[in-house]
Order: sequence, then structure tokens, then C-alpha cells
Amino acid sequence: ARIQLPGAFGKVAGAICIRSPREATLDDIERITQQFVTSARLAEQAGFDGVQIHGAHGYLLSQFLSTSGNLRTDEYGTNPQGRRRFLLEILRAVRQATSDTFVVGVKLNSKDSRTDGKEREDECINLIQELCSTGLLDFIELSGGSYEDSLFFDDVKKEGTDGFFIPFAKRLKDMLQQQQHDEEKSSSSSMPLIALTGGFRSASIMERTIVEKNAHLIGLARPLCLDPNIAGDILNGTKEMAPSYKLDFFMAKTLMVPVLNSLWHQRQLKRMSEGKHPDLKLSIWYTLIVSFFRTYVWDPTYSKRSQILKKYKT
Repeated sequence: ARIQLPGAFGKVAGAICIRSPREATLDDIERITQQFVTSARLAEQAGFDGVQIHGAHGYLLSQFLSTSGNLRTDEYGTNPQGRRRFLLEILRAVRQATSDTFVVGVKLNSKDSRTDGKEREDECINLIQELCSTGLLDFIELSGGSYEDSLFFDDVKKEGTDGFFIPFAKRLKDMLQQQQHDEEKSSSSSMPLIALTGGFRSASIMERTIVEKNAHLIGLARPLCLDPNIAGDILNGTKEMAPSYKLDFFMAKTLMVPVLNSLWHQRQLKRMSEGKHPDLKLSIWYTLIVSFFRTYVWDPTYSKRSQILKKYKT
């Protein structure tokens, strides 16, 4: 289904900039599966400890899993088993192509939008239960949202409200504990670790989430764009709060504020990749004009990347 950007301005911009997708053919699905396999194999050969398959945030695998995004009428749609088939085929192929010690994880949406109800959560829980029983995964990371409803772009509104998806994690925990108990009786393989990402800023809430066994791991993203040492500082007790920074905009807020803040944090990552420190004074207009252009129009480093790829292929 075509992506619907939020807000009135988003509808106009989407109509102009976003093309209607076509349904992937069976050949497309096979080719993409092999691309995931090749990437995982190359990562292991290069010395990486593992890979994570991105099945969240409205990207391709998330679209296949989505009840609103997947309109297929073949074996890759129509029902929960069909919608998850593509993901399972990729995970099996990646696991088969890599060593037993190579870590394989997946990132999933607990919900695609704020309006998703219990039925959508139930399907996600059922998917996770199936994934846990396959023995294919070492960890499952939980998040939520897409570019139609940017839950993963949300900012923590006030102290004590971080951890956007903790309620879902609590539901999942109860279901998995019973499943683990049943599978231990049958000497089944160990359960994958559960990681929870989204809106964590307070060390005390992170700790409580782990102590209450709502997750085994906590994921941080935007705080690391501002302070790459924050995880260590929280673990050794020198800091209680992870940094948070949010830019505002005067128009089309439902679309522009998430886009603006995403580009701003991406720019901080780019600076660190160049050996520079994050720049908290990076302006709104620089972000909108320069970062937007380099992200969505043309980046002068593309030619350099192309030369590297050509050299690698030869």
C-alpha cells in the first residue's frame, strides 16, 4: 500500500514525492532473500559478531508484516502466516548461511501506529512466540511506528514517561514465560533475549525494566547521537539521565518536526564518523536545507562510494 505521510502538508508532499509501490514478484522475493544472505555472510567474513534483520518502522519486511500495508492475495499475504512467511524465509536462509556462533537478531514493531489496538498486538505476540520456538534467533528487539505514524521519533514528554513500549513488553513477558515453561519440559532450544527500544532516558526506568524482567536488554539510539559514551556512564553510575534534544518548527508540525529531528540526529552521527564532536548548535535551517538535500537529493560522497564499490567488485 502507498505510504500516507501525516498531516495536510504530508498528504500533498506524499502525492508529489512518493510513488505508488508495485507488488513484489516471487522472483523479487527470492532475490531479496539472497541479498540478505549475502550481506550476513559478508558481515561474518569481515569479522562482525552478528547482524540484525530490520523488520520494523515501515521498511520492506515491516510492510509484509503489516495488516494495512500487505494487500497481497498469494501465499505472502491474506493471513498472519502469509504475512510473516517472507521474514521467516530470510531468517532461515541467513541462519543456514552463517556459523552457529554468529549472532542473528530481528527488530519488530509492537504496533505500527497509535491507533493499532489489541488485535495488532496479539498478532505481534503470536509472531514472537513462533520466532522464539524456531531456534533461529539470538535476540528480538521491540520498537514501534513507521513514517506514517512516527512513534519511534517521539520525544519523552516529561520525566517518568520514557520507555514507550513497556506496556506491550509486560504483556509479552507473561506469554513468553508460559511458553518457556512448556518448552523447558520438552527440552527445546533456549529462548532469544528480548531487547526494548524507544524513549528510554532515565537510568532508573531502564533498571526497573530489567529487574522486572520486561526485557533483557535496553536499546538507546538518539542519546548516543549526542553522547556516544552515555551507555557506559549510565552503567557505572556517573549519569542518571541520557541526553535528549528536540527541535521545533512553526508549520506542518506532524510531518516537519519528526523529519527535522531525524535529519538533525543523522547529521550528528555524520559528524562523529568524521572524527568530530556532536554540534548542539546545528541550526534548523542548516538541517532542513543542507541535510535534507544530502539525504534525499544528492550527496557529494556518493561518487566516492561508487568508486570504492567498483574497486571492491573488481
